[in-house]
Amino acid sequence: MVEESGLIVAVEDDRVWVETIRSSACDSCKAQKGCGHGLINKATSGQRFRLDVQRNGIAAKVGDTALIGIPEDSILKASLIGYLLPIVLLLLFSGTAKLLWGELPSILSGLLGLGLGFFLVRYLGNSERLGGGPQLLRVNPSFDS
Repeated sequence: MVEESGLIVAVEDDRVWVETIRSSACDSCKAQKGCGHGLINKATSGQRFRLDVQRNGIAAKVGDTALIGIPEDSILKASLIGYLLPIVLLLLFSGTAKLLWGELPSILSGLLGLGLGFFLVRYLGNSERLGGGPQLLRVNPSFDS
């Protein structure tokens, strides 16, 4: 489980909004210079990120420090869907059209396959479809209660 800490900024029925700072993972990463996330992190240094997290029956209130986690298999599935699906559909549609009809239909079919891939990424990218999104693991109460 990939874990990150943050501050609870809102509490709803069975969900909480947790605000995190995006720098902790990028600061310790060795691929920082060649990674797009590292570059974005430098450009938005100190910017906060809000996440809607399932509470899982854990008592929480605004101002508490929370530990949230995302299962590794969800991250792997999301990466495979996000990176591979559009490229595979582009090559599949383009290659099939090239064999059947020629070059111009191959280009158009490839673009159609790429568009379909992006649509499927958007549709399948929902955290519930991937087997779980961020979860609240633990809450440390604030001392100003």
